[in-house]
Formats: sequence, structure tokens, C-alpha cells
Amino acid sequence: MLTDTKWPDAHKARILLNEELECVEVFGDFLQYMYTGNIHLSNLSVLPVLMLADKYNIHDLGSECRNYMVTHCHTSPLNLRVVSWLRYARMCDNRNLEAVVKRYIELNFERVMQSRDFLVMPLEMLEEMCRCEHLVIQSEYTLFLGLKKWLLHNDESSDLACGNEHIMEKKILQIMSNVRLPLMTQAQLSSLTDDPFLNKYAQFFMPKLSAACAYHSSHRTSSPTIAQSESQSNVHCATENSAKYHVAPCSQQFAKGIDTAATSSRLKAVTQSAAAKGNRESWSSHNFGPQNIFMCNVLYMQSSSERTLWNFEPSGRTVQSCSTYYTPRNYMCDDWSTSLTIENFPDFPPYASHTYFFSTPKGMSGGSQANLLHSGHDTCSRAGEDEGEDNSVFEWQVEMYPKGIRFPPAVMISIPQNHDIDEHCQDVVRVAVISKTHHCHPCHVDVSVLAVARGVEDGTEYVDALAHKSCIFDKERMIHNIDNIVPFHHLNCSKSKYLTSSNITGAKQCNFKVVVIIRPSLMGL
Repeated sequence: MLTDTKWPDAHKARILLNEELECVEVFGDFLQYMYTGNIHLSNLSVLPVLMLADKYNIHDLGSECRNYMVTHCHTSPLNLRVVSWLRYARMCDNRNLEAVVKRYIELNFERVMQSRDFLVMPLEMLEEMCRCEHLVIQSEYTLFLGLKKWLLHNDESSDLACGNEHIMEKKILQIMSNVRLPLMTQAQLSSLTDDPFLNKYAQFFMPKLSAACAYHSSHRTSSPTIAQSESQSNVHCATENSAKYHVAPCSQQFAKGIDTAATSSRLKAVTQSAAAKGNRESWSSHNFGPQNIFMCNVLYMQSSSERTLWNFEPSGRTVQSCSTYYTPRNYMCDDWSTSLTIENFPDFPPYASHTYFFSTPKGMSGGSQANLLHSGHDTCSRAGEDEGEDNSVFEWQVEMYPKGIRFPPAVMISIPQNHDIDEHCQDVVRVAVISKTHHCHPCHVDVSVLAVARGVEDGTEYVDALAHKSCIFDKERMIHNIDNIVPFHHLNCSKSKYLTSSNITGAKQCNFKVVVIIRPSLMGL
């Protein structure tokens, strides 16, 4: 290539190559491959090697690098580079690599947020990931912490260094509008009121935080009708020249020890003052403490001709759709998920099943929100509560069939003669979800089953596949099947990546593990 007449420096005895710094560090390995055909790849070196291979048209090396990336997405957070891989795949329009890497990021976003590579994720890509339908995280609170870390890194490294705070405010608006604060617990929301980062940008965070606290309080104190809950969650907009506010009724237990009239009056003065000053003044300067913000159901929202904070409309519905803002993501915390493990998988009998029992909450605040998963008042649930049952949770039975389904021979009785039905077997990995709670009205939930695999390099666990199904449980439909959790032959082979190791009993075992997440299809609206 370098001696080709089309190359501008082909006639020179010495050619100066200009390479990126990361490519310089692996250039020796690149030359070794040129002369010997051998090269050692790692998560840290594969991207710069691929960049050199593409630049100098070494197609076989480029193919090896891309194959390595597809099979080695997972590693320790210190060496994780999937964000950089995704950026390069999109720049080169490599659709296959892009799809694989993006899928890994979606299913393991918690781990990605722990990597240094996450801090250089472009703003547009970060927004895209936050809007992913099947994003898997530990909780909404940990997502907030990860986004805050990204903002602080970019705050210190670029925007404030350039003295352009407006850019930072715009980033906060773009990113934090994707955080579903109402889906945090009340304890998590309360802890955020003392966060220095939130106090620094109080004009952005406090209105949304107050609305989220009011959302929890309204569902704890209001009657269980979706229409009433929505009417109590109206969010009013204000321009820079005026501030509108709405104070929802406080319950006695929330109002205890708090002068709600005085608090409301103070909030009105603060918000009007903030609006008059371009919303730059911190709420803390008015001594409007976090306790009062948390305890009072104050819904305040501000917008200007340049931006509408948090993308709220006067009706209280967000531009990004209320169905997403009030809908839980795939949370792996104990409240919404459970881990199911089949130990010593190679010895597990074919066509056998393993049974598990667990429960999930009916709402973000326990039993008072039980109606939110239903299309109307659930009088049957109240009857169950009178009989001593726990009305705050749904009870589930899960049957896992990792080695196929077998339907034994049967006889269909009919007139004039009976019919024999032959045995039938299906090679499928199935999870059957059975509701153990009696439903008088349809219950809409999303069921996600995450298949856990082991890393090639360090053997640690990560989420490799997700199977999802929207289910409706009622009197007639008490069971739903989710098939093809993973390809049957990928699981039932000698070197399956889905068989994780365990030494708990002293003997090394190969286990198959999935995580089942059951969440409401829509909450609070």
C-alpha cells in the first residue's frame, strides 16, 4: 500500500505516519501481525488495532477484531470499552457490531456506568440509552447517580472550565428529564433533597423532586381511582415572568408538625422571586428546607420561551409520554425481581421443571396503590385483605423448563369414537408465570426474563439475553408462557456460556441462572 503510486508519499525514502495516540501504543503489535500473522488482542487494544486495520486496508485483521468485539463485550469495569466500540461501529456503519454492543449496554447498563468509558459517552447516545424500552438497571436511583456522575465529569472537564454554565444547564435538562423520579422510593427522594448537586441546580431539580414527592403522597392519601390520582398530579407551568403553583391536600400524618398554609405562602414567594430573577436563585437561600419540600405536596413547574423544564405540559403529562414516565423499567432490585437458579444443570432431567414462588409490590407505595395495576376498583383484593392475605403484593409461581417441554400421550374422548394423541416434545427453553393472586379485574404487567451468562475472560456474570412479554392476568388467564429465553441448543451443549460456575458446596457445579422481573405496565395514570 505504501509503495502504491496513488499514495502521495510513495516516492519518498522515509514516510512519516500520523496516528492517534492510542494507535501509537499498539503499532508494534500491528507491525508484528503484518510480518508474522500473529497478534494478541484485549479489550483495551482491539479498537486501536481495528482502526489501524481499517486505515491500511488489512481486511483479515479487521475481521478478526470485529469478531473479537462481538464475543468479548463483557469484562471488568476497569477494562470495559463498549461505549467506544459502539461509537466506532456507528461511524463505520457496521450494523452487526453496533447491534451486539448496543444490546450489551442496554442489558448491563449498571456495569457500564461503573466504567471510565461511560464518562466519554456522547450526550445523544446517553439520552438514547436512557430511553431504551428494555434498559436493565438496579433501580431508578442508581440510574440517577450514574447520570449525575456523567454530568459532574463533563461539568469539571469542559463547560465550567470554559465559563459556559448555560451549556451545563442545557445538558442537565436533556439528561435528567429521562429520570423517572416518581419511581424512586420515598426514602431515596428524601435523600436527594440534601444532595449538593441538586442544590447547586435547584431551579431544575426541586420542582421535579417536589412533584415526585407529591405523587407518592397523593397515592398514599387519595382514594384508589386512577382518574383522581391523575387529577391530583396536575403540574402547572410558569413563564419567567410569572409562577403558577398548585398545593395538593396533605394527609394528617404528613402535615403533622408543619404549617402547610405558611409553607405554601413561602413557596409562592420563592417561586415568584426565582422566576423574576431568571430562576437562578437557590431555594436554600430562602430556608425552604428539604423537610418542607418533601412533606408538602407542592407541584411547581417552570418554563421559558427557550426551554420547558422537564418537558411537562399543563395537563401533567410529559412530552415523552406519561406511559413511559410512570412505568417502571427493568429493575433488578429485590422489590421487582428474583433470581432463579438450577444447580448442577448437566444432571437436571430432560423435560423436567423447577418451581419457584415470589412476590412483587402492587404499587410504588405498597398496598394503597394496589389498584394501579388494574382497570378499576379491586373489591376482591379488599376481600382477600379481610381474610388475612397481604393486599400490598402480588404472589407469583414460576415454572422453568430449561430442557424442553414434553406432552405425554393422551386420549381425546369424543363421539362416536375416541382419538389417541401421540406424545409431543418441544426443544424450547420456557418460563411459565402463574398468578397466585385472585384478580377481579384485568391486571396488566410486563414480564422480562434475563438470561445470565459468564464472561470469557474473568468468568463474572452478566446479562446476555432478554425475553419480554406483556401479560394480562384475570379470572380467565392465570398463566402466561415465555418461550425461547435462550436458544435451546445454545444452553444444552457442553460448553454453554449460560452455565455459570459455583463452588458453594465445595464441589464445582455448572448452574443455569435467570432473573425474572415482573412490573406494572403503567403506574399512577
